[in-house]
Amino acid sequence: MLMRRPVRVILYIIFATVLIAVLFVNLSHKRANIERIIQQEGLSLGSMYAVARETRNEAIITAVIIFILGITALSLLLIYEQYRSARRSLSAVESLSSNVLRSITRGVIVVDLEGKISSLNKAAETILNLKGRNLSGTPFREIWNKDDRIRVILEKVLEDKELSGDQDIDYYVEGKGRLSLRIDTTFLEDDEGKTVGIVILIKDLTEAKQLETQMRRADKLASLGRLAAGIAHEIKNPLSAMSINHQLLEEEVFSSSSLSRKRLLNYLNIVGTETKRLEGIVQNFLRFAKPPPLELSQVNINRVLDGVLALIGQEAVEEGIKISKNYHEDLPRVQGDKEQLSQAFLNIVINSLQAMAGGGQLTIRTAKGPRHIELEISDTGRGIALQDQEKIFELYFTTKEGGTGLGLPITQRIIQEHRGWIGIESKPGEGTKFRVNLPLI
Repeated sequence: MLMRRPVRVILYIIFATVLIAVLFVNLSHKRANIERIIQQEGLSLGSMYAVARETRNEAIITAVIIFILGITALSLLLIYEQYRSARRSLSAVESLSSNVLRSITRGVIVVDLEGKISSLNKAAETILNLKGRNLSGTPFREIWNKDDRIRVILEKVLEDKELSGDQDIDYYVEGKGRLSLRIDTTFLEDDEGKTVGIVILIKDLTEAKQLETQMRRADKLASLGRLAAGIAHEIKNPLSAMSINHQLLEEEVFSSSSLSRKRLLNYLNIVGTETKRLEGIVQNFLRFAKPPPLELSQVNINRVLDGVLALIGQEAVEEGIKISKNYHEDLPRVQGDKEQLSQAFLNIVINSLQAMAGGGQLTIRTAKGPRHIELEISDTGRGIALQDQEKIFELYFTTKEGGTGLGLPITQRIIQEHRGWIGIESKPGEGTKFRVNLPLI
């Protein structure tokens, strides 16, 4: 804190009082000494006064010099203390500002009017995956390419001198996938109100939007599940009748003529094939709409994945697909249904194989998180179009010829039943990565 004026005045008064007292004592002492010397030497009274005046003048000059030096020294001391106090205050303000900037969850990037980054906080580094890079003083055009949405927003603000306002954008970050970001801009002004830069604020809405989507999907699936159970029950009855009549027709056909028998057998084969197909659709639909209860046990996910790979191993060889495994050796077990988890992983792997017709690389990785295990299944296939990525877990949505649109919704349902999470990262032409998190026991 700066030293206040009343305190300085009091210090000056104390210093002057002490100085006067010291001079008075010193002068009295000298006068007594002179009088004693004069009496001893027998000097005249005029000589005594002359010596006294000379001594007094000398004392006054000395006092003035000491006073000036003392006031100067005291002033310098006070100035130094004020300087130190100001430095401490400035350091405290800078530390507070830095801590506030570092602690807020919204990303903050400051750009000067020349387009160079002045500063960015920890949240911005995390959101945009810029950790480990010293970007201070770097032109933002060297960080982001010309089609980057953040660069486009900054350039528009710099050129038009108008703020962009809140914008929700889909933004791809290397190593993190596609994010939902809210971008806002504001001008940075100095003490005189002059614009000296631009502040861009970034908020990551990815998890919030994913949660919102999952809640909507869960509500939709709950209603659809009740509807599906009723529909499946209604469909199952005529299917049973078709199956029984199919057997009866087979018995009757042997009593007909050879020509009629051949024609009837052809019809029966068609009926039988379609009946089995409908039964398969109903079973898959029931598995999705009303899954069997979980039979929980301690499951080694690495072993489950090995079982899945054994099932598709021959198909992968025939398609020219190489399989790479990167397992965590001491992966903890999870509480789950081994058969249903195997079905979920098999659905993902089958999708990956179908996306790599003609060859490719299938990579499976497991890792241990703080409270969960992580599983990644990635391929080098054709990838998934951006507009389709949010739909792949929707019932009956498929981009494959002959696909049922049930495999991935069933997979998501199984993972959610295990209190887990599943998501994807995909770039068209480069491949797809499925990520699964399952909670530890």
